[in-house]
Order: sequence, then C-alpha cells, then structure tokens
Amino acid sequence: MSEVTRISKIILQVICQLFWLSALMVGLGGIYLMLNYRQTGLLFQNIAIILPAILALVSAAVLLSAGMIGCWVSIRDSAGLQALFVYLLLIVFCLQATAATLSYVNIGKGCQVKLEDAWIFVLHLIIFSSGAIAAVLIVGLISVAKLMRDEPLQEYQVLDRDMIS
Repeated sequence: MSEVTRISKIILQVICQLFWLSALMVGLGGIYLMLNYRQTGLLFQNIAIILPAILALVSAAVLLSAGMIGCWVSIRDSAGLQALFVYLLLIVFCLQATAATLSYVNIGKGCQVKLEDAWIFVLHLIIFSSGAIAAVLIVGLISVAKLMRDEPLQEYQVLDRDMIS
C-alpha cells in the first residue's frame, strides 16, 4: 500500500468521525424543532414550518449511515462500497441544501417573540451546519476519489461453452 493511499484512508476515517458528529448535531436540531412544534404547533399558520426539521432528521440518518459505510470503505477496498458512499454523500448534500433553503424561507414566521427567537436559533443552526457539512463532504469525496483511483479495474472475459465443460 502506498503512502498516499494510507494517508487517504486515515483522512477518510477522521472524516467519517466528523460525519457522525455532524449527524448528531443536525439530528438534535431536528428533534428539538419537532418537539418544540409539537408543543407550540397551534401558534404557527401552516405545517410547512416543520419541513426543515424532517429534512434534518432524514439527513442525520443518511449522514450516520454514510459515516459507517465510509469507515468500512477505509478498511476494505471495495468499488461497490465506495460508490455507495459517494451516492450517500450526494444525497446528504441535497437534503442539507434543501433543509437550509427551507430554514431560510421559514425564518420569521412565528408569532411570539421568545418562540420565534428559539426557532430562529435552531433554523440558523441548520443553515450554518449545512455549510460545515458541505465542507466535510467535499473532503470525504476527495479522499474516496483518491482511493477509487488507486484501485485497479477488474478485468472480465467472455466464457465460451467449451471453457465451461
């Protein structure tokens, strides 16, 4: 194993630990919004205000699974796992971008000052965590791309009937 491959695997393991930490932060923000909406839902005009919370929870679940698969990729050299890891990272990026956009749109839609301040804090947390997660996703994609480049392609051959019998 070359030195660059070994360093890429170590970076990927560290990034996966950051994925787990990010999933915890985003998931707790989503849970807080869901519980807060459950208690104060009558004060809001429509139910669309909880969409960022739902997307944050889904994003946290996908980010947690991407972190586990990323750790597995750093241990095992499998093209299928690397591809699954990249797809999960793209899904997380799309979910986080959507949650951040919906959070930005929903800022200021509460009706009481203290409640609105609490919601704005958590919505800002979702917005800013999306930027941090995007940076971590880019580093993860770069390290997996390096690992995918180092892995040799498998060669396939056509089997004839004479070769089988």
